[in-house]
Amino acid sequence: MSESSIQGVGVLSDGLRGHLSQSRGVAEWLRRDFGVEGKEFDVPRLVGWRRWQALKLRALTLRRGNPATALRWLAASSGIPLLESVKIWAQDQGMDLRRILFLSAGSAAAPFCLALARHLGARCVTLMTPSVLGTAPFDAAVVPRHDAPVPSPWTLVTLGAPNAIVPQALAEAGEELLRRFPAGGPEGEGEVWERWAVLLGGDDGNYRLSPRWMERSVGALLSAAKARGAVLYITTSRRTSTEAEEALLRSVASSSAVRLCLLASRDPWNPVPGLLGAAHRVFCTEDSVSMVSEALSGGHRLGLLRVERRGGLRGWWGHAGTKLVRWGVWGEGALGGAIRFDALFEEFFRRGYAVECGPDPEAWPWDRVGRFDTPPPNEARRAAAWLMGLWP
Repeated sequence: MSESSIQGVGVLSDGLRGHLSQSRGVAEWLRRDFGVEGKEFDVPRLVGWRRWQALKLRALTLRRGNPATALRWLAASSGIPLLESVKIWAQDQGMDLRRILFLSAGSAAAPFCLALARHLGARCVTLMTPSVLGTAPFDAAVVPRHDAPVPSPWTLVTLGAPNAIVPQALAEAGEELLRRFPAGGPEGEGEVWERWAVLLGGDDGNYRLSPRWMERSVGALLSAAKARGAVLYITTSRRTSTEAEEALLRSVASSSAVRLCLLASRDPWNPVPGLLGAAHRVFCTEDSVSMVSEALSGGHRLGLLRVERRGGLRGWWGHAGTKLVRWGVWGEGALGGAIRFDALFEEFFRRGYAVECGPDPEAWPWDRVGRFDTPPPNEARRAAAWLMGLWP
């Protein structure tokens, strides 16, 4: 390696699985394709006024890029133990601290990523656009298109979200899943022809999975599975409400077609790699761009399940913003709420990456839900190659 090469990758985690998946994915491809080893570090979990003060107010001082300012911010934000852990790791590995690349996703980890890099003279990359700081103070940014990033030679725009799905490892994960939860049908119910994975998200500021939606939609999937000789493997998100989870359990209680129904709020195991490795078809709710992106990275042309939308001013403003963008009054960055994700999914539909699955399964384009012959580009791998191109 040359003196300017990256020697190690420090992944900074805020504890959110969706954020960590993005950073892990890029770090994994830096390891696989370029031999750059990484290590994960948890950032301090600040709460209340201290969190707001550190991440929203004092974080603005980090824009100056001053090493002393960065050290003061770390000291005031309980970040000194984190700094010492990084130094110990670098010493153990024989690495130059200035040749570490720090990665973070999410606004809670971003200031620590920036502060460590500036104090140590290293490099830092944000995945997503962190609030308050934005992308400009970082050495590079990997930002999904639906965030409408400002064009820059130091910003890579991805179609979906980078993630930790490694296609080469899915077959083994799928075999393990099927050992634990066999697909074979009960005696007398006929042969199982297909395995379906169902990835269910949850509530946020734009979307809602109500108990009524859960009962209706899962009921439709169960009916379709029975008609087509399929079995279902279902998992939820940590955002899935307790009421929606209970509705899901009621819906599947009497069905012999369900081989797995994992509630993320009750089981820390992540079954998604196994589901993607074992499934013939994948269905995912529109509220989770992360799970949609994971399914695409896993080689699946997925069925997109529409969910309920939040009403009120947010919904009205989103529709108004869409019209103004179409009329050329605003740029795409003006899109807000669920509308900006609609634009992303329209691009998925146009490219043949996904199809829309409405309330009636009989009308679904079944011939277009299944595995790709040639999967879409892996965005985490593309990001890793792009970063190594910046600093060869």
